[in-house]
Amino acid sequence: MKAKKALAVLLVAVMLLATLSFGASAADEAIVSGPIKTAYTDCEYFNPQGLVITIDGKEIPYSPIDDNFKFVPGLNEKLTVGTSVDVYYKVVIDVDKTAEIKVGSIPVEVSHVWGEYTYLDNNYHGKRCLGCAIIDETTFTAHNVKEYIPNDDGGLFIEQTKTGVCEDCHEKITVNIEGSHKFESIFTGNLTKTEELIKYIIDVVLVSLVQMLVGIK
Repeated sequence: MKAKKALAVLLVAVMLLATLSFGASAADEAIVSGPIKTAYTDCEYFNPQGLVITIDGKEIPYSPIDDNFKFVPGLNEKLTVGTSVDVYYKVVIDVDKTAEIKVGSIPVEVSHVWGEYTYLDNNYHGKRCLGCAIIDETTFTAHNVKEYIPNDDGGLFIEQTKTGVCEDCHEKITVNIEGSHKFESIFTGNLTKTEELIKYIIDVVLVSLVQMLVGIK
């Protein structure tokens, strides 16, 4: 009977010791106070200065020389809009084992920083983010060209083009001068019905044939 009691007491002691050991190895972690800066643009990097965490009741302020701190995204990665920063800290599990435990997440406000207008195509331009390089769709606008210079490159059936520089995105913009092909200049002034019919036949039949032959679409 005494042996059974002794065995039971020993078993309880072993279970209690195991519980205490498990509790000691499982770190109790939290963020005590966040960093000083929480508002960023997506051209910037996270600055953890001012961050204080607690591990097993011990407060640990961030220090750039403390290699146990780890951040995701890393301190060398630019922040992105809509992200948060996860904080990890390396703790000792036993003599030969360490682990990075997640302490918590820090919400940060990250905004785009819009640069100058960027050329999109021959019709539009828009403002591009200097951080992530996306285009702000609300800034899609037509090119602002004050003066065009004719290129004198037209033909009998090909419209002449003109080129100017956009005041906003500073790209060269080339467009057609409507009705500038020499075929149109033959029929000026008031036309008789016969002349209009001739023009229509030439315009529809002959021009289409020439375009097919020379590959003009």
